[in-house]
Amino acid sequence: MTKHYFALIELQTFSPISISAPLTYLSSPVYPLPPPTTLIGALAYPILRESLNELEQGCSTAKKLLEHVTYAVAGAGGYVMSRSIERMYNTIYQKPNRWAIDKKHESHPLRWSILVAGYVQYLNNSLYVLYISKDKNILRYVYGISRVGKKEGVVSVEKVLIDEVSKYIVRDPPSAIETIFYTPSYIAECQFARLYSMPMLHRNNFCRGLRPQLQDFYVPLELGRMVCRVLGDAAILNIEDLNIIIPESAVR
Repeated sequence: MTKHYFALIELQTFSPISISAPLTYLSSPVYPLPPPTTLIGALAYPILRESLNELEQGCSTAKKLLEHVTYAVAGAGGYVMSRSIERMYNTIYQKPNRWAIDKKHESHPLRWSILVAGYVQYLNNSLYVLYISKDKNILRYVYGISRVGKKEGVVSVEKVLIDEVSKYIVRDPPSAIETIFYTPSYIAECQFARLYSMPMLHRNNFCRGLRPQLQDFYVPLELGRMVCRVLGDAAILNIEDLNIIIPESAVR
């Protein structure tokens, strides 16, 4: 059996962060926790930051990590979601005289619009992220994670644990499992949670013009843990007193 490794990290957030699906508009809906694609992007930045292009043939260079990372998931002890009306400068490249309405009005040097942006603030400013990979060297790049979501979502790495997955698998799990990490709906049924359709780790979600591949996840409510009953084809990890329910396919 091929060895799989994990990296469990605790990130410190310095302000509310905005998390939306990749390659979408700024005003697109936000998620309470960063979906797998956002987590891949966070890890890709320290690995691929020397790349001159963020896009290659219409695809984000972050998709290269799909060959190495088999699973990514996030959790938090609590969160608060909010919205903010923001000014967006989206036409500054236009010449001022083009904005002259008529001869009675002066031209405008800048023209802007507004958008409603969503943000998430985490309890104690702590966000937990788990990566699973067959390549232990890839996981060492988690020390270089500095942002999550939009570029303004600056974070710092507070704690890191890298080890073999097999050491932390719960062999005889209880019937009810409490967790702060979102969980795919096809491997568990959860209470005190909401269902969100989020982009999964699929090539289409990193390329323009392709149909997004979404998956339903149970996400804990704003404060506290959700309680889950495992349906099958799942593995339960207990790491640093945190329970994480993952698909068995992620560690095969």
